[in-house]
Amino acid sequence: MKNPNHYGGIVNLGSGRRNPYAIRITTGKTEDGKQIRKYIGYYKTKNEAIRALALYNDDPYAIDTKKLTIDDVYKLWSKQKYKDASESTIRGYEAAYLHFDAIKDKPIRNLKAAHLEDAINNCPKGAGTRRKMLILLRQIYAYAMKNDIILKDYSKLLSINLESETPQRPLFTAEEIQELKNNVKKVPYADVLLIAIYTGVRPNELLNIKLEDVDLTDEVIHITHSKTKAGLRVIPISHHILSYVKARYASASKYLIEEDSKPINYDYYYRQIFTPIIKALALNEKHRPHDTRHTFATMLSDVNANTVSIKSLCGHASYNTTVKHYTKKSISELQEAINLL
Repeated sequence: MKNPNHYGGIVNLGSGRRNPYAIRITTGKTEDGKQIRKYIGYYKTKNEAIRALALYNDDPYAIDTKKLTIDDVYKLWSKQKYKDASESTIRGYEAAYLHFDAIKDKPIRNLKAAHLEDAINNCPKGAGTRRKMLILLRQIYAYAMKNDIILKDYSKLLSINLESETPQRPLFTAEEIQELKNNVKKVPYADVLLIAIYTGVRPNELLNIKLEDVDLTDEVIHITHSKTKAGLRVIPISHHILSYVKARYASASKYLIEEDSKPINYDYYYRQIFTPIIKALALNEKHRPHDTRHTFATMLSDVNANTVSIKSLCGHASYNTTVKHYTKKSISELQEAINLL
């Protein structure tokens, strides 16, 4: 009877061997589609090999855990982790894993803290990438500890350089914001950048605001599409942008920000709306769509808005890592913070 897919198989390596029956599994494919196989055990009889293969599929870690490499454990961990992970999360982990080339083929039990530190600290990328590598490594090692693959978790003992080497994103200056206001009627979508600046919404949140999410009576916008639960929030409409929101509300068919009655995706927004405005008004060419959000948070901080209000308005799980408890702010208190701008 044929084994199920991904189960592995048994091959007879021929007479003259002490253990002629081998178990092998497929670990991937080459660029030209050929299977990449790995041998995981050798046995005297076929029955022994059959039992060992069955044991492996019931508990893959039961066979020679001393030989399992970082790459082996990563694949076992990811097979479980990626079942419920989003595409962006998976891409993030995969990108971080690419930087472990120096140690991925080494047995995980043989690696000490110094090996792991070197792998991360020698990464030529910035602090953000090193931080993601550390997060990934800790998850791999936690998985290995849980399944008795390793005896000690060295990932918890690392000294990693996480100092940021990249400059802060440029904020929209008061002069740039005024330039946008001066050109609302001249430059298409200049009002949209102002709406983004005075609401602090993420670009994808902005592009997913439906007319039903806009309450002009209470002058608030309900964010119902966000990448986090904390992102689902209510944002009072600043007096700086109320007229722009009303105008778009009156002319739109379904979404507050749309073109020809159709929703706008992020790529189109960045390339066909955001970038042309920056160029047309000679604003800082280094600006990116998320800079509107950073500008909003900084403006609130500069006018000494309550930190919990800033957290609520920006849709953060916590304003900083020391905040452990979240106190809900009323709409009027949030409006107070917005009116400080």
